[in-house]
Amino acid sequence: MPGLISGRALIGARAAIAAIFAVLALLAPPGLTFPAAAEVTTTREDAEAPPDPVAALAAELNAGGKPLAFAPSFRGYMPDLLKRLKIEDDSQVLVFSKTSLQQGFIGPSSPRAIYFNDTVALGYIPGAPLIEMWAVGRDGALRFYTLKNARVAAPQLQHEVDECKLCHASLHPAAPGPMMMSVSTRSDGIVSRYDFNTDGRTPIAERWGGWYVTGRHGDMRHRGNVVADVTGPAIIQDGQNLTSLSGRFEVGRYSRQTSDIVALMTLEHQTGFLNLAGDVQARTAYHSDPATLERSIEDLADYMLGVDGAVLTAPVEGTSGFSGRFAAEGLKDGNGRSLRDLDLRTRLFRYPLSYMIYSAAFDALPPEPKSKLYRRLADVLTGKDRSAKYQSLSPADRAAAFDIVAATKPGLPEFWRRDGGEANSAR
Repeated sequence: MPGLISGRALIGARAAIAAIFAVLALLAPPGLTFPAAAEVTTTREDAEAPPDPVAALAAELNAGGKPLAFAPSFRGYMPDLLKRLKIEDDSQVLVFSKTSLQQGFIGPSSPRAIYFNDTVALGYIPGAPLIEMWAVGRDGALRFYTLKNARVAAPQLQHEVDECKLCHASLHPAAPGPMMMSVSTRSDGIVSRYDFNTDGRTPIAERWGGWYVTGRHGDMRHRGNVVADVTGPAIIQDGQNLTSLSGRFEVGRYSRQTSDIVALMTLEHQTGFLNLAGDVQARTAYHSDPATLERSIEDLADYMLGVDGAVLTAPVEGTSGFSGRFAAEGLKDGNGRSLRDLDLRTRLFRYPLSYMIYSAAFDALPPEPKSKLYRRLADVLTGKDRSAKYQSLSPADRAAAFDIVAATKPGLPEFWRRDGGEANSAR
């Protein structure tokens, strides 16, 4: 990214990222060590893996395709970029902690907006020189890109590595992944304490430190909307059940005046899945011992099944329309059911299997681990595996999730069909 940010800003950003890296390294699971990347053989197939959506757009622009439109406002290329990458702005979530390469432009008065779909996430800060992106390729790898958000004759997307990976590889050196941190943040946006990376298993009470959050969630409490140097019960209460962020910063500089709680929970769910899938990929590529790889596959299966998923103690309602649009995009079985159906009363999803089973990251898992993953999912959903940790999954919900996948997921292993027939006979 040199040349796109001033030298002083880049040095400051690198120093801040190095500090984040040092802290996060302490939070990584013990024993998570891998050989140098140079020791892993790259196959011709890997080298020629089909591009992700951002890479495809970059290739189109480089070939002289229709250039990105520059909006006649400070948003610049962002609106057209969202359109071209098929990302809806109801997915907008806002983070005000200084936890990005462009940390000098971020704070409570100028949060970083993140927009996402199942494959791509885009980060935008009003007045910042770059739009940042990550995308999951068909090979399952997470890649990072930037676009200079200033009008030029032929805007080009840049594939970036070093500065982006410095943080994104901190929790897993062999599988850089997305991150959603909950941190303690001062009123100027500077992080006073790095707490933890969050995903679908993190209790609501520990989420969203350093983030704005809008939505109804009853008497549940989270860490969003407040800063660490402004304390007290009344202040904390002021950060709960917000439906608009108007008055907290200049909301007109963003697509929406919301940071939707359901979008936040969904992005966290995707983050957890992608990191666990990346772990399976890395442990396979680096020839981890069989027992360690089996545990990695089991962790991914349990996450997809919602084991240890955060429990909601009050109904949750978003503010941007994300919930309805997200659910409507789901692949449905003959009974109109979808893995994207939301519950929002006691848990995020209605059925106990992640919609990320349709994702590029899932499809890109190596054949043997993927087969084992399918086997475990099928065993749990058909009731063959009745381990204690799966007792919270009702037989009806297990059967519904299994049937939805059988009706909507191409390329299922033959045993999925066979197990489904046996389970239907036993019902």
